[in-house]
Amino acid sequence: MYLSYKVVKYMNLISVSNLTYYLGKKKIFDNISLSINDDSFITIAGSNSSGKTTLLKLLSGNLMTEN
Repeated sequence: MYLSYKVVKYMNLISVSNLTYYLGKKKIFDNISLSINDDSFITIAGSNSSGKTTLLKLLSGNLMTEN
């Protein structure tokens, strides 16, 4: 019997757990969790004013959350 396999382990480039973000009193994100691996191709899609740019700013560190 011949068994051949390849183990591939991908590194998480971005990992977020339980992100909640308010803008004033308005809740923009509620308990978001996500992981993006180094082999991933992602798309962020949504309607106008749905929070796409805010999410990217939070992930890049250009917008900070309060602890």
